[in-house]
This record gives sequence, structure tokens and C-alpha cells, in this order.
Amino acid sequence: MIRFFRSIRQRLLSRNTFSRYLLYAVGEIVLVVIGILIALQLNNWNADRLARAEEREYMTALLEESQLNSRVLAGLAVSNREALKAANRIIAELAKGPGGSNMDTMHFDLARTMTIVTTVLTSNIYKEMESSGNLKLLRNDSVKRAIVDFYASVDLVNSIEAIGVTDQWTDLYTPFVNTHLDNIRILSDWAPPSLTGLHVVKRPPLPFWDLPASHPLKIELGNLLATYYAGVWWVAEEQEKLIERSRNIQRLLRKDLGTVGDTGAQTPLSTFDR
Repeated sequence: MIRFFRSIRQRLLSRNTFSRYLLYAVGEIVLVVIGILIALQLNNWNADRLARAEEREYMTALLEESQLNSRVLAGLAVSNREALKAANRIIAELAKGPGGSNMDTMHFDLARTMTIVTTVLTSNIYKEMESSGNLKLLRNDSVKRAIVDFYASVDLVNSIEAIGVTDQWTDLYTPFVNTHLDNIRILSDWAPPSLTGLHVVKRPPLPFWDLPASHPLKIELGNLLATYYAGVWWVAEEQEKLIERSRNIQRLLRKDLGTVGDTGAQTPLSTFDR
């Protein structure tokens, strides 16, 4: 092809037809420009095709991550709701006089309050996209905003958990239980000795439970449980809001992926199952 155009150019020059040669030269330049534009367009098309394939892979991974987090959140919320019921029952028992409590039930409920379940979720895909700048691959701004807002809310819940629940539980509630209550008995109700291997001695109830309802130690335990209740209640509320946010993310991702599926009730997944 190049040889063909060169022969035409040489014939035009030999005949001294400059105007025709100039027209030919312009045409040749136009053809070169068109070729470059076509090559650029093909390159852009290929780059866009690869970006869309990568976007779809990320959306699929984000959908799986969100589904897992929904199940974890459901398990956490159930555990926290059960702990709230247990705390309520203990507070009611503290108002009774000596000998008025069923100690088996009491230790079972105390075991429920000795478990702190923090909102630890999976965020590997999101963090990888955030650190690499690949969040920009998500063309749907609603999806991108929903995901960013979700993990910002998780960070907020984690910070409140650390201050309002975990620190109070570690610094105040647990030391009180260790000092005044039968922690071995409580632990045996939290996790069966057949699993933990903990040696349990059946001892009579400690003198704490023979104290009158107005005794300072019972009042202190009631106050500690009330503080515990307030923190866990807030966390459980936020976890249930996060479940709805996660399900909304799944709906948006499924719509963009063109897939169908149920984003409603999912089997709760406890932290021990992950």
C-alpha cells in the first residue's frame, strides 16, 4: 500500500502537477489522521471494556462481602438482644430480698452479660478498592455513596463500642463480677465445661445474694448493669440499621449486575462461625 501511494506521488511530481500533488498530500495526511483516530478509538474501547469487566468483578465481590456482613450483623444483633433481656432479668432479681432468686437462672443470665460482641465486619474488598483508587470504577454514584456511608457508620459504631461498652465492661463490670460473684459458675454457663475443660465446683451461692436489695453492692451491680444495658442497646439498634443499609447495597448491586435474589432475611452468623 505504501509503495502504491509512493508511485502515485512520483508520477505526479514527474508531470509537474503541483496542485494535484498538494491535493494528494492533504488526502494522505487525512488518511493518516483517520487511521490514528481509529486506533485511538479501538484502544479506548478496549480500555473501557477491561474497566467494565473489572467493575463487574468488584461489584460481585462487594455483593458477597455485603451478604456475609448482613449475616454477621444479624448474629451480633441477636446476641446483643439476648444480653439485654438477661440484664433486665438480673436487675429485676436484685430488687428481691435474700433467698428469692433462682441461682441457676441467675448465673445463666450473668453469663449472657459476660459476653461482648463487637461489630467486627469484613471489609477487605472495600479497603482494597479505597487504597488503590478503584472506587472510581463504580459508575453508579448511588452504589458508591451507599458503600462509603456504610463503612463510615461501622467506624462510628466501633468507636462508640470502645468507649461506651467495651471499656466500661472491662474496667468496671468484669472486676466487680470477679470480686463479688462466682465467676467460675458464670463461665460454666457461658461455655459448657464439656467444651472448655473448665473444672467446676458446685458451691453454695456467695453471700452477695443474701444481701438486702438496698445494700450498696447490689445497688452498684444494678447501676453497672444499667450502664451496660444502655451501651448494648445503642449498639444493637445501630447494628440493625446497618443490616438495612447492607441489604440496600445488595439491592443496588444486584440491579447493576442484572441478577436476582433475596436480600431479605438471612441466616444469622455468629462470630464463632466465621
